Amino acid sequence: MTYSALKSEGRVVVSQCGVARSFFSRFAGLMMKRSIGADEGLFFPRCNSIHTFFMRFPIDVVFVDAGGRVVDVVEALAPWRMPLPRWSAKHCLELGARRAKAMGIREGMVLDIQGAFV
Repeated sequence: MTYSALKSEGRVVVSQCGVARSFFSRFAGLMMKRSIGADEGLFFPRCNSIHTFFMRFPIDVVFVDAGGRVVDVVEALAPWRMPLPRWSAKHCLELGARRAKAMGIREGMVLDIQGAFV
């Protein structure tokens, strides 16, 4: 898995953002992990839906369109849930519960992860 900084308007929002590109990293995601750090995230390119099966903690899910614009934020999604796909989304970002708001991530803002939108 590759790591990059997630930025918005030149400001680092998440300093350790994993980019899940391989089959295994996409399949495993955050499953079976005990927690996610306050400044960590996991970005899924070309993915408009996720699930929290086999997860041990709630997460925030940020749905992002092809240009990096945030189209929706689901806060504190509990384990064993599956939100409906966001058809306008092309990517998903997973963060620790309530971290999106704390980091200032909101609908309409544009995110940039180097090399993730290709």
